[in-house]
Amino acid sequence: MSVNHQQWLGLPLNLIWGYVAIAVFMTGDGFELAFLSHYIKELGFS
Repeated sequence: MSVNHQQWLGLPLNLIWGYVAIAVFMTGDGFELAFLSHYIKELGFS
């Protein structure tokens, strides 16, 4: 029995969308921390 494990840049292809989702989430979280929270605070919300 041989099992074909497809990989892209060393990552299993069946997990690639999970890694993409985590990257998008972390980008949004960083944007919120760096910009959005300061902007909302300047508007008067705390």
